[in-house]
Amino acid sequence: MSIGLPCFKPATPAGIIELLRHYEIPTKGKHASSWAAATLSGKPMAMLMMQKDNPGDCTVTVCHSRSENLREMCLGADIIIAALGVPEFLKGDMVKEGAVVIDVGTTRVPSSVTKSGYRLMGDVAFHEVAPSAAITPVPGGVGADDNHLADAQHTFGWHESRVRQRGIIPRAGFASVKTGISLRRIPKGNAFLW
Repeated sequence: MSIGLPCFKPATPAGIIELLRHYEIPTKGKHASSWAAATLSGKPMAMLMMQKDNPGDCTVTVCHSRSENLREMCLGADIIIAALGVPEFLKGDMVKEGAVVIDVGTTRVPSSVTKSGYRLMGDVAFHEVAPSAAITPVPGGVGADDNHLADAQHTFGWHESRVRQRGIIPRAGFASVKTGISLRRIPKGNAFLW
């Protein structure tokens, strides 16, 4: 993957690439900020976003929760991929108007309003970020597509190109259309819905 040859990719980065491709999010020459340094998500995501491909061809900054000047780094990013594992770490004042925010975080937190006694919370403060940026929700965003893509890859041995040929594509919509990016396939509603 690091040298651009065809290979199997971890499900989360592959799912995010498919999401960006499906919604025709322009990435060439953009600044992407990957908020994870994990071997299965952050590092492969950064490599995929840097490759000369579409989506890709980005300048990528890899951040983590202890990075200095995190707010400034995020304000300069056109695309933010948050996978820190810290609920609502990314706040509204850290995201510039018109950015694309992909929330990969899924942290289980106690809840008195759900039957199970818990709910999933993402790494992004959804209600703070959604008014000014396109954002994926948690739950219902990236995770469901990861499962579809991973099933197709592992069961049938397909690469992403074959997965796309078979019609296994994201079924989501971005949360906000108040961005400078044209998102032509946005269903009504407030979130990516896989």
